[in-house]
Amino acid sequence: MNKLLPKSSAGFKGLLFLLGIITTFAVLWYTQQLVNTLKQKSTEYVRFRIKIFEQNINNPQNNVDVNFFFNEVIQKSDYPIIYTDSQGRPQSWKNISKRIDTLTVLNPADSLILKETLSSIAGENDPIPIKYQDAVLGYYYYGYPPEIYKLRVLPFFIIGVGIVFILLGYFGFTYIKRSEQRSIWVGLSKETAHQLGTPLSSLSGWIELLKSQPENTDEIIREMANDLSRLNKIANRFSKIGSVPRLKESNLS
Repeated sequence: MNKLLPKSSAGFKGLLFLLGIITTFAVLWYTQQLVNTLKQKSTEYVRFRIKIFEQNINNPQNNVDVNFFFNEVIQKSDYPIIYTDSQGRPQSWKNISKRIDTLTVLNPADSLILKETLSSIAGENDPIPIKYQDAVLGYYYYGYPPEIYKLRVLPFFIIGVGIVFILLGYFGFTYIKRSEQRSIWVGLSKETAHQLGTPLSSLSGWIELLKSQPENTDEIIREMANDLSRLNKIANRFSKIGSVPRLKESNLS
């Protein structure tokens, strides 16, 4: 039994670890697919709005209204955006930080933050040129909605929670196993004491009787031999605990 328990325990722990690895990769894969889908839809939506704006300003029947672009595209966006002129100088921005969003003139420190943000979102998406006929009016740099950034962190949160539950399950299983082992050993100890107690008490009695009645030596020795035989049976029985049982063929008829 004891030889079988470690194998069962190792198998359970291995299965628990394997399930944890599979769950981790499944969460990472699913979340990444979801993030990629949302990124694609966000990019398509932004480019669609820019295209509508370009068609509007390139229509000869319409006057060029850049303010419309600022009001309808920039001001209503919930993702970080920076509109620059054709030379790449920031002209308008939003969702950079609460303080910078309210500023129209930036100090050197704020300008550095804006440039770092511009470089960061330029690495996420290629800027969209805003064209009027053949002239480039400026460039539209944009990031992603805040939900996408949150989704990027979500897998690590889920994995962390999963690791905690796996550890709790592992330590809980280990504690239960050790408690069961302690209970088994306590039970075996009590049973051993009970099994050995009777013949040992009997031997003690025969020794005392042998001292007081030396004339009955032969009879006392026979009884002591019986008690010793009983002790050998008990010792042989307990020595088999934990060993692999030997199967023997028996005739059931």
